[in-house]
Amino acid sequence: MLTEAEAPLARVSAGLPDAPPCRVDVELDDGDRIGGTFHTDRAQATRSFRRFADLAADTVCFGHDRPLRGPETRMLREAASAEVVPDPMG
Repeated sequence: MLTEAEAPLARVSAGLPDAPPCRVDVELDDGDRIGGTFHTDRAQATRSFRRFADLAADTVCFGHDRPLRGPETRMLREAASAEVVPDPMG
């Protein structure tokens, strides 16, 4: 069951292929969270994510996973312009 905040992200990411499996560094139990340098300012992270809404690009590359191409970039823009941006840290 998705939370209200997760539903918009699930709708726009539904057509994306699954990411390939990766090595597990740390195994977590339900409710465990890992914080870090990328998770300290959630308001700034949301503002940064929102910038994707205005990105007119055919290919978007990240420091992780594979590039987004073609229609996938449209889905990224839709997620970034959604009324609510889900916070994966809760």
